[in-house]
Amino acid sequence: MDRPGDLAEVTVNGQSCGARAWEPFEWDITTTCNSGTNELEIRIANSLQNLLVQEPKPSGLLGKVRIVPHKRVGFALCAGRA
Repeated sequence: MDRPGDLAEVTVNGQSCGARAWEPFEWDITTTCNSGTNELEIRIANSLQNLLVQEPKPSGLLGKVRIVPHKRVGFALCAGRA
């Protein structure tokens, strides 16, 4: 997610993946996804700044939303040689 204004929460299949109030606006949704169809919900909320200042900030989804697949790679660490 490029730029939500201001707070963002991601929910997949009814389970919250967390909320973010600052960058990076990224979530790992691996454990909440099912094979087949999934429901993705993005909630955006403004902070109280728009009530407190004379020039309100823009609100809503202000940039692109991308789902980026990642391949998990694991490895074992070996003891160093002397």
